[in-house]
Amino acid sequence: MGKQFAVLHCEKGGKGNAGGLGYHIDRIKGYEHMFDNADPERTHLNKEYCKKEFAKITLQQAINKRIDEGYKAKRLIRSDAVKFLENLFTGSHEQMMKIFADEHLKNEWIKANYIFACKEFGEDNIVRFTLHLDEKTPHIHCVTVPLTRDGRLSAREVYGNSTAYRKRQDRYAEAMKPFGLERGKSNKITGAKHIPAKEYNKLVAQEVKEVDFKPVKTFGFINGKKTVEKAKNSLKNAQLEVAETKAETKAKLKQTQRQNEYFLNALKEHKWEEITEENKRLRDEFLEMSEKHTKTLQDALKYLKEIEKLRKEIEEEREQGKELGKMYDELCEVVEKLKSKERSFLKQWGEDKEELRLAKKEIEKLNNNDHFADRYLKAKEDLEYAKNDIRRLVFKNSEDLKQRLIRKYGLDRNENDNRNENQYRRGI
Repeated sequence: MGKQFAVLHCEKGGKGNAGGLGYHIDRIKGYEHMFDNADPERTHLNKEYCKKEFAKITLQQAINKRIDEGYKAKRLIRSDAVKFLENLFTGSHEQMMKIFADEHLKNEWIKANYIFACKEFGEDNIVRFTLHLDEKTPHIHCVTVPLTRDGRLSAREVYGNSTAYRKRQDRYAEAMKPFGLERGKSNKITGAKHIPAKEYNKLVAQEVKEVDFKPVKTFGFINGKKTVEKAKNSLKNAQLEVAETKAETKAKLKQTQRQNEYFLNALKEHKWEEITEENKRLRDEFLEMSEKHTKTLQDALKYLKEIEKLRKEIEEEREQGKELGKMYDELCEVVEKLKSKERSFLKQWGEDKEELRLAKKEIEKLNNNDHFADRYLKAKEDLEYAKNDIRRLVFKNSEDLKQRLIRKYGLDRNENDNRNENQYRRGI
């Protein structure tokens, strides 16, 4: 057994959603074309190690949930922002099979990978940590959200440049040394370029959840359900065309093999004219088949561009929906404040109305008191008049009496005032 290498592969997630990756990692029924290289008889051996709050929901929901919880920046997230990183942990096939033949060693390898992921990306940012045992070589899919410690969404900072990536590879190799896995040569030395397998899979098994070329809209917004149904049919047709082309290519290959045998026999018999004619015919067939296959791939690429464009539109619609939601919440708060002020005003108005009623009643009482006051003054005036009349009568009567007494008793007031006064008083 030669050198056994530790394998760490990291990629930035697409700027759309993670539905297709989620179907592959979670082995969702109905999307078997996303994991056609997996053995369904061993799928039950796969295991998820991330937090339960993320494991029980879809990958896209888990990513959105983590962003909602951890994003602290004030500005809105751009529609084309990278929202997740895809990390693959594995090693050379022979050594991985040896590790997984030992239960203790297997658990230690899984634990070491989880610790490495926590240190590199933060445990709270791990939304999937899935062990796959239903494929040829055991491996772990680790999906993380690129949130920084201060709550910003920055794949550039978390993922880093090529230098940071090489250093991460070095750290991973160091962590895998106890398991007999070592660091491979850097691509800076070898000049090798990694071509992801999904570049081909995109042509035949692109996730179709948000696909459509003419989106169905309701009330100005994209109707996701109808749009998806329409897009599925369009992309499935493209997939069928590619599948038919592949089948046709296989058939042509078998035919070519048979014809090669014929050529060999013809060469032995020196049938040069037949060989030349057959070769020309085969060349024409091959060119025709190549043109057809190229056209099919071009159509598929065209569909993919339309899909990507639509995904961006859907994301923009989603962001606009969030803005409208915030505006609606603010409007509700304003309406609630107005209602509260209205209730306070009505309450104050009721109190003022009651005070007004009491004041009016008091005014009415005062008006009634003024009426009695007028009557009192009038009565008092009449009493004064009566007193004056009585005084006049008394004075008049007293003068008459005085004269009678003087005449009767012959008293002269001028001679003896005191005596006359006493007699006057007794007479009265």
